[in-house]
Amino acid sequence: MNKYIATVCFFIKDKSVLLVEAEYPDGHRVWNGIGGKVDENETPIQGLLREIDEETKLQVLERDIVKVDVVTEGNFELHVFITHEWSGEMVMIDPTIKQFKWFTFEGVPYEQMHKGNDKWLPNILLQQT
Repeated sequence: MNKYIATVCFFIKDKSVLLVEAEYPDGHRVWNGIGGKVDENETPIQGLLREIDEETKLQVLERDIVKVDVVTEGNFELHVFITHEWSGEMVMIDPTIKQFKWFTFEGVPYEQMHKGNDKWLPNILLQQT
């Protein structure tokens, strides 16, 4: 069984978190942090920095990204990061990204996120207060 490795980064500012609304090929939409699949021969951090650039054009330095968790389920491995530092203006480049939106920690739409995010993301956000 091949392992599927992905990344997600939550941008945090003033007790709020930046989420993107992504649309999948079947038409369903979910809110999530910024990230995606790690390509072959990439480390999770390299994959994350590539995904941030491809999806937003925001500039984030590797030293400003903190790994906070690794969530595994079966052959799926999700490397979870946060950052409080970035520069540039968000640009919607990836056509699957429909919008960017800041949510207060209390207002995160867990019911509109990937299944299971409500189990681990609240603890990560709680540590940022």
